[in-house]
Amino acid sequence: MRKLMMVLVAVAVCAVVTGCAPYSGALVSLPKVQDSESSELIIIRESTSFQCFVPIIIQLDGINVFSITNGAYVIFKIKAEEHVVSALLYGGEIRGESSIRVSLKPGQRKYLYISPGGPFGPGGPFHLAAVIRELSPQEGEELEAKSERQN
Repeated sequence: MRKLMMVLVAVAVCAVVTGCAPYSGALVSLPKVQDSESSELIIIRESTSFQCFVPIIIQLDGINVFSITNGAYVIFKIKAEEHVVSALLYGGEIRGESSIRVSLKPGQRKYLYISPGGPFGPGGPFHLAAVIRELSPQEGEELEAKSERQN
C-alpha cells in the first residue's frame, strides 16, 4: 500500500512539474483573411510552475478559439480591426476571466502576454483570473524567442 502511495505521489508531482494540460490547441478554425487586410496577434503564455496544468482558453471576440499550454505562444492571422481578446482560466469550471481590447492595422504584429492568476500571480493574492496585457514589440520578440510555438 505504501509503495502504491509513493507511485501516485510521484505521478502527481511529475504532472505538476511538466506543465501538462488536459487539452491544448485550436478549438475552432479562424476564417481565412487576405494578406492586405490581415494582421498578426501573437499571444504568449507565461512559463510558470504555479497553475501550469490549468488550461487557459483564449477567446477572440467572444468565441473560444485556443487552449494554450504553459510557456507557449500562438500566432493568429486575423482581420485588421478592433478585437476583444480574453483569457479564461479553467479548473473544472471557469475560475476567472481577463480581457483586453486591441486595435490592429493591416500588416501590424501585436503581442499579448498571459499570466495565470493565484497567490503569486501579477494580480496579487486571491486573484484567480488570468491576467492579459499588451507587450511592446521588443518585449514580445524576446519572450517569443524563449517560448515554444504551439499550433
